[in-house]
Amino acid sequence: MAFNNMSSWEEGDIAFFKSVDDLNHQDRRTLINNGYVPRNATGHPVIILERSADSEYFLVTTVSAYSSGPSNDFLAPWNQACHKGKSRGAFYAFDGSEKPCHWQQYLRLKDNGSWPKPETSWVYKRNTFVVPASTLREFRRRTRLQMTTESLQYLLRAMAEDQKFKTRWTDHRIPQAARSCASASKRSATDFISPKKCWRTPRAC
Repeated sequence: MAFNNMSSWEEGDIAFFKSVDDLNHQDRRTLINNGYVPRNATGHPVIILERSADSEYFLVTTVSAYSSGPSNDFLAPWNQACHKGKSRGAFYAFDGSEKPCHWQQYLRLKDNGSWPKPETSWVYKRNTFVVPASTLREFRRRTRLQMTTESLQYLLRAMAEDQKFKTRWTDHRIPQAARSCASASKRSATDFISPKKCWRTPRAC
């Protein structure tokens, strides 16, 4: 997708969460220093999941290789000692990466888009953060990657299974301005999902 307005983000867009060193002082203080966003969550591409009514704040989730690569023979994160505390079933894979559970669907990008690291692109559904627009920039210079509508809704349904997701816009660590915007925000992406299509996914992998 070609774009003109670099600050206009829609649900399903792929943005880039600036590294800690590139964040301004206020964003570092309100997001990093208070422990809301882990430092290692910065410097990654992110999926825009939802946005506030004024499009100044965005709910995002990171897309990461989770230390997988040629050096460890593309070992999936749930098999790595450093990620043993994470739930295997909470990982979701983009097409080309190993799926943690056979029953999961692959996440996909529109127009047959692909990641720079197609073999190591995972989402951990419990990692969601509300961040201001000032923390985001384009992931690619000329074209903007987007998730397919089906994949975005599938991921949101999975996220909605966790209790934490219910308080995603009301966490006390989120800047007050974002919480105020949330109360008057437009319908979230989950509101467009038909109730008939909402189900709890199997737990065993």
